[in-house]
Amino acid sequence: MEEATTSAPAESGTQATETTEATTVNQEGQAVSETTYVDGKYKSVSDLETGYKELQSSYSKKLGGFDGAPEEYKVNEGVESNDFIESWGRENQLSNDGLNSLIEGYDKYQQEQGEKYQQEQVAILGENATERLTNVNDFLKANVGENHGIDTQSAAGIESIERLIAMTKQSAPAAQAAQAPIVDADKVKAMRFAKDEFGNRRMSSDPAYRTKVEALEAELYGRK
Repeated sequence: MEEATTSAPAESGTQATETTEATTVNQEGQAVSETTYVDGKYKSVSDLETGYKELQSSYSKKLGGFDGAPEEYKVNEGVESNDFIESWGRENQLSNDGLNSLIEGYDKYQQEQGEKYQQEQVAILGENATERLTNVNDFLKANVGENHGIDTQSAAGIESIERLIAMTKQSAPAAQAAQAPIVDADKVKAMRFAKDEFGNRRMSSDPAYRTKVEALEAELYGRK
């Protein structure tokens, strides 16, 4: 016959261990009291200490001998760190390898997000996106310089610059026409009603041609 009771945690120094007392009857019919620890897992304090050491050893192996964040991190070559990141690493007990892995992972994430954003903006520009980007960059290099600092990463930025280029092209023929030889009214009139190879009025189908004709008309009739 066996009777088991659980007592309140027994203190040993500053630690408390839950003990279980069980009463059994031996072969001589005598009642024998037996004390075990941690729900009967350990039969003595010695067994309990051995189990604790085994548990510590197991966790140490799993953590690779990690004993806390270092006082000073050594980042891998090519990895950019700063005081904020390293302070956060120490507060959250990151190992040296853990901090390097975190920084490299975040850098990779930023790069992937940047590439994704560029692909989205190129898609917005349409099938001739490459040509449009080349034209815009060539214009900026020729008129502003290499380090222009103008937004060429977004589709909206490219479209704004394209509008500026169009305005520049439209104003250039007018300036040239002011220095052109004088033409008579018949020639200007013929130019106004001229048609392209498809039978369309060039004044309607060709913005640059329209600008040229209007500039000539302004010069011609301005002299009268």
